[in-house]
Amino acid sequence: MWNTVSERYAAQASGQVTAFTRGYWRDAVFWKTELPALKNNPLVTGIDIISRGLK
Repeated sequence: MWNTVSERYAAQASGQVTAFTRGYWRDAVFWKTELPALKNNPLVTGIDIISRGLK
């Protein structure tokens, strides 16, 4: 479910996008689905990723 929701969100994004994450997990929805969809979206002009590790 979250993969579909994230992919649709990314497909509707435009302009400069800022994403907030909690570190990197190879299988996380953001890294696996949302980021590739944002990169393939011609309306997205740039992507800033702000990542914070877990405490």
